[in-house]
Amino acid sequence: MSGWGGTVLVYLKYPEPGRVKTRLAATVGPARAVELYREWIGHVFERLQPLRPAVSVIGAIDGAAPEAFSPWVSFVDGWWQQPAGDLGHRLDAGFKQFHNANAPVLAVGTDCLELDADGIREALTRLLNCDAVFGPTSDGGYYLVGTSRYLPGFFDAIRWSSSDTLRDHLARCRDHNWRTELLPQLDDIDTGADWEAYRARTSGRASEPRLPTVAVVIPTLNEESGLPQTLNSLRNQSIPPDRVIVVDGGSRDRTVEVARELGAEVLATATRGRGNQAAVGIAAVTEEVVLVGHADMVFPPDALRRIGRHLLEHPGCPGGSLGHRFDSNRWRYRLVEWFDRRRAESGMSYGDQAQFFRREWLDRAGGFPAQSILEDVELSARLRASGRPACLNCPVTVSPRRFERLGLVRALWQNWQVRRAYRRGGVAAVHSLYERYYPPPRSRDGRRDSSR
Repeated sequence: MSGWGGTVLVYLKYPEPGRVKTRLAATVGPARAVELYREWIGHVFERLQPLRPAVSVIGAIDGAAPEAFSPWVSFVDGWWQQPAGDLGHRLDAGFKQFHNANAPVLAVGTDCLELDADGIREALTRLLNCDAVFGPTSDGGYYLVGTSRYLPGFFDAIRWSSSDTLRDHLARCRDHNWRTELLPQLDDIDTGADWEAYRARTSGRASEPRLPTVAVVIPTLNEESGLPQTLNSLRNQSIPPDRVIVVDGGSRDRTVEVARELGAEVLATATRGRGNQAAVGIAAVTEEVVLVGHADMVFPPDALRRIGRHLLEHPGCPGGSLGHRFDSNRWRYRLVEWFDRRRAESGMSYGDQAQFFRREWLDRAGGFPAQSILEDVELSARLRASGRPACLNCPVTVSPRRFERLGLVRALWQNWQVRRAYRRGGVAAVHSLYERYYPPPRSRDGRRDSSR
């Protein structure tokens, strides 16, 4: 192998009372145990994100179909259903499935909250020169296991969930002359005592600095069906937004009512175009950071925390994007996502990748582009004029409805044409481009409705 890379399998169960963290539940109760377990899933996945895309993160799931794990879909590169059998059989099946000749495989659970991306990098680096690596715990088990290649029988004859687990595994490695390395000891959280010990260890650490305030602005037009998912994903953020504003452009369905029912502020405008609508919302906010969303986006649970942390840790960053993943299993959308991510990493993102920016910085660069089309392209250009925009690789899930309606090739061709026309004509071409690609609907008498 040259350099480190590989696959991390995160073994997890569907959060259900009586099936997860049963020893912890004896102390805190089944409902609280499930609540904590859900938080830990997000915590572990979040800590792995800096490794992507060099490392593939796979959710090894048990207890439900992949759709049930949708709150964490943006954190993984795929789901893999664990087979029936004991832990050894399930680990062996995962390693056999994901090993190849050039990259190692690691397995972790969701119980070790102190394992981070640096720990995974260390494990992968160790595997450049050995056959197996273990992350030991004080109870005789391990929080991480990895191999540089598939080793038949590696998980056989191990006394699982006991004080002899690691001892048995190291003995098996010696018997087969497999070279092993040990990482620093960390602890899993299995019981109420483990949870209290973890809280005691971490309570003395410096508290997280204040993150910047965030306002989310969402332009809408007839989005009553998709908007609830979008707003609920914002309500369920680990750090909720300080303000959510829906700017409606004249919906004729229940979009406005749905937005208010779900706690969003609603502004109305008769001005056509998503960029114009977004500009109305942005003019009404005073928060330090603005995130411009679309009404078909589902935000991952730690999206706003990731934005705040990045901007806090990178004071020279003017803004950027989260990235996107289409709500479809078709491989062609993975290609579109890949190209769009490469473009965003160079500083050119699109609106369906969830763009965000420091309000003060953008004001100095000319403000948010109040234009009916290609406001996202213009926004990227203004951010790049202020610094290096970030691509956080924390993708929102978006609908492929436009691609499905037009056909992928036609939609991509149309995108290319409109971007080329904008490069040639600039802001002066915006109105004609909008009229060309988003003509007003016809009224019953066949005339164009000029209200949109």
